[in-house]
Amino acid sequence: MFKKGNVKVYFNSTSILKALVRNIRSSERCYGCIAWVTHPKILDEMENTPTELIMTKHKANRWKRRIKVKFMGSGRGKKKVLMHHKFCVGFRGKTPAWVATGSFNFTKSAVRHHENCMFIEDPDIAEAFYEEFCRLKRI
Repeated sequence: MFKKGNVKVYFNSTSILKALVRNIRSSERCYGCIAWVTHPKILDEMENTPTELIMTKHKANRWKRRIKVKFMGSGRGKKKVLMHHKFCVGFRGKTPAWVATGSFNFTKSAVRHHENCMFIEDPDIAEAFYEEFCRLKRI
């Protein structure tokens, strides 16, 4: 892990998973735009923390959990638009407190891959990502 100021950068997928679970657990609620979410530890934490997700419309994301989900990715060929973001915003109180973003898909297979994820604890940056979540939710 690399740390500078309010930014932590992880390149080890096991460390990413642990940090993500820890951050979700410490949040009052979470909002995420994540292409795929299949890792049971992440899903368990999201189920225990009020969470809303926007995900790619794909069979891998068809799980049954108490998590509010919007799917994106309709259309075919050149008209197909995927939701390919990979970020999660955590709130503490009424304020976005942190964002996790990087190449890490929130999947079981991601822990076997070479991935990266930045955890940024900055209300202004977290707010920018939350605004992107809200914009996509309106589409």
